Amino acid sequence: MNDVLNRPLRTKKILAGLVFVFVGITFMTAGSAISAVRELGWLNVLPWSELGGIMFGAGLFSLWLDSYFERERGEADGARLRRLLDEQASAMREAVIKGFAFENEDQPGSASDRGSPSHSARPTPPRPGK
Repeated sequence: MNDVLNRPLRTKKILAGLVFVFVGITFMTAGSAISAVRELGWLNVLPWSELGGIMFGAGLFSLWLDSYFERERGEADGARLRRLLDEQASAMREAVIKGFAFENEDQPGSASDRGSPSHSARPTPPRPGK
């Protein structure tokens, strides 16, 4: 049950996970490039490759969790809907039957009760050819 209100939230979660993945890859790449450049030796204070690996893993983990929970929520919503329909099916059937049932006392009056056809709002137009 993927409705319109949950799509933007899910898109934001996926984009956040992808940002973590790409920032992690960038950190790992920068960590290996920083050690090769002598002028940037002061940046070696931080373990860029390890930070990149952590961010990459966090991004992949968040994407996996999102898909897992979305699948689980869809199954739970389907089960809830089936249970609701099973519980309320007889009441809905009775309401539909009662709503479409026409009894004599339900109608405001018949043509014979009104007397003459002059009570109608518009006269019936003549049919062509008759």
